[in-house]
Amino acid sequence: MNIKGALELLDPEDGSLWTKSGLPKLNVIEVIVGEPVIRQDVTDADPEFCRSEAAIRDVEQCSSCSHLLDTRCQNSGQIMHGNDHCSQYRA
Repeated sequence: MNIKGALELLDPEDGSLWTKSGLPKLNVIEVIVGEPVIRQDVTDADPEFCRSEAAIRDVEQCSSCSHLLDTRCQNSGQIMHGNDHCSQYRA
């Protein structure tokens, strides 16, 4: 697996995968890709990737109207589903 693919596997809710500054821990990426990794390798693979970005990217779209589903509220941290935020979506 490449570094970009490894980044996509990281769970933003699992603090053990991230540094205090919100970057993915290199040893975690190394285990996934199976080879040594330096910070520049991760930056080159996805320059904007960090824990908060991973949380934002971890969403689904409503198949009926393309609104985002399973979105994490940046204020409360709660997950909003379907009708909670998309008045056009009907399950």
